[in-house]
Amino acid sequence: MPQNYKPTLSLLIFVFLFLLSSSVANAQYIFTEKQLPERISLHSYAWFLKDNSLTVNDVISGKAAARFQPVKDENRDLGFTDDNFWITFELDNHTPNPLEYYLETARPITDLVELYIVNPDGSYTKKITGDTMDFSKRAYKHRKSIFRLDLPPNLTQRYVIHFKSDGEVINLPLVLRSSENLMSLTSLEQFTFGIFYGILIIAA
Repeated sequence: MPQNYKPTLSLLIFVFLFLLSSSVANAQYIFTEKQLPERISLHSYAWFLKDNSLTVNDVISGKAAARFQPVKDENRDLGFTDDNFWITFELDNHTPNPLEYYLETARPITDLVELYIVNPDGSYTKKITGDTMDFSKRAYKHRKSIFRLDLPPNLTQRYVIHFKSDGEVINLPLVLRSSENLMSLTSLEQFTFGIFYGILIIAA
């Protein structure tokens, strides 16, 4: 019995790490022709990690896959921090048509938000937004941290997001919106802000 203990323990550890790594790699939301939501939170399909030494290539290669944790809350609060955070998830467009969605993530005051659209060969396309970036240079010109996602038909697309701030609170919302939903939200916010600032002007 003692002779078989170490190999068995090693095997169990290997299986555990393999399953955890596979879970991270396969965290995905599936779009079908009967399931095209106007709004959905992706937190149940995403994994995150705090690490100040990783590069995006490390994350894509799976080097730290076993250390990623599930995003348990719809708007995960990471507190005041200047650490680097990484999120990974997948979207599967299981329809014959291209889809267009908008990803809302991070608080508007988050300094840097980088979205990496990962290709099957490990290469990627990067989009950037954040509070320190000139508005005209943001990936999507909006006061919030928003990225446009174009989902090709019958394809699973992997995404990696990198968050960095200078000590402000970091939250991890991962809300996917249709163009109509985003337009409605933006119009409502502009209307609300208009009333608020109108009251301030009158009060002054």
